[in-house]
Amino acid sequence: MNILITGAFGFVGSNLSKRLSQYQLIGLDLHETNLHIFNNYYSWNQFERLSDSNVDTVIHLTGKAHDDRIAADQDINISISM
Repeated sequence: MNILITGAFGFVGSNLSKRLSQYQLIGLDLHETNLHIFNNYYSWNQFERLSDSNVDTVIHLTGKAHDDRIAADQDINISISM
């Protein structure tokens, strides 16, 4: 089974990936970390390349955390179509 995890390198995504290591894991996040157990990794800029992948399950963990200053860009638009 191929599992896509968005927010792959956040706290929840990195810990969940350890528990799901028996599956083929595909990580999707802003930046890749040096140490991870994902079989494949895509940044959000490479999202269209995912249409070529065989994804059976999506676990969506992307979120905005610890933004006390409201510093995130309010004008970010992500269009997803598959």
